[in-house]
Amino acid sequence: MAQAPLEDAMREQTCNTCNRPANRPFRVYDERNTKVTMGCVDAFHSGHLITPSESSFWHNRSEARHIRGEYKTWMALGTTRKGRN
Repeated sequence: MAQAPLEDAMREQTCNTCNRPANRPFRVYDERNTKVTMGCVDAFHSGHLITPSESSFWHNRSEARHIRGEYKTWMALGTTRKGRN
């Protein structure tokens, strides 16, 4: 059965990692609700977050950029990487 056009459009506008809109990535905040402690750093959200904000700070920290770089490298290798099918 084919997907409805509206469902397809909505799917294209959500992150493949956290399934959230570009401007509202998955985030978990500390008990005071002031600092992000965990969240999605997928490149899909880049350029869509309000700046300055705690969410954009989390997304743009060096560790998050490193994760995106590693993922990009891993995807470029695809199935040619040793030990992967």
